[in-house]
Amino acid sequence: MNRGSSDPETLLDIVSRLDGLIDELRDGGQALSAQLVAMARMELVMTVHQISEHEMDVLRSLFEDKDQRLLS
Repeated sequence: MNRGSSDPETLLDIVSRLDGLIDELRDGGQALSAQLVAMARMELVMTVHQISEHEMDVLRSLFEDKDQRLLS
């Protein structure tokens, strides 16, 4: 059984690394992969900050709008 870290600092470090990966994927023309990693990143941030599902839906819509503008 994997007992992942629940230490906020560790999780935020992972979030930071995912930001770099998302940028690399976008720069490499892999927008769909970047979007999938961004969604996973958002779920991790939600876990770290204990954001409610409703709040997450609002944030998700903001990111989706931004992603659509970047893909255009």
